[in-house]
Amino acid sequence: MGILLFTALTVDLFYQKSRVEDELVNITNYLTDVQAYSSFVGSGSFSAQDLTGVPGSMMGRAIQYMNYAHNTAMAYANQNGPTLEAMYSQQMQGNQTPEQQQKMHNYVIRTLYMQKREEISKREASRLHVLETKVGARKNKKQTQYDEITKLIDTYQKMRDKSIDDMIPKFGNNG
Repeated sequence: MGILLFTALTVDLFYQKSRVEDELVNITNYLTDVQAYSSFVGSGSFSAQDLTGVPGSMMGRAIQYMNYAHNTAMAYANQNGPTLEAMYSQQMQGNQTPEQQQKMHNYVIRTLYMQKREEISKREASRLHVLETKVGARKNKKQTQYDEITKLIDTYQKMRDKSIDDMIPKFGNNG
């Protein structure tokens, strides 16, 4: 009877172990993708070539991030640029050529754009750090669960083997 019980428990545990192992693989792959995307965000670059390094599972998020960062930074630069340009013109008291004014306009817009984009990049990196921590904790929990199931399998297999040994008839001392 013990043999059947321990065998049934072992078979069930193998099923559970397989399921947990699949979940662990999926979590590990997701964590790897999040880390690759985090590296993309941390680089601060917005080129199409950099986008090719983003895993497929994170491509949608990367494109949304790029669109949001660009549009928000442009709106910020266009909203605040004229104020800074007016302050600069006031300081220069109108003693600028049109070429100098255009250079200053380009500089102000580019500077404001980069400042805002950097701010957005830091916020996204912060969100990704939190996500990595949560996924890492979930991975550790699954790994612990996997290890516990493996130990239980070993224990039940040993108990089954002992049950088999106990069933073998023992004959007197042959000495």
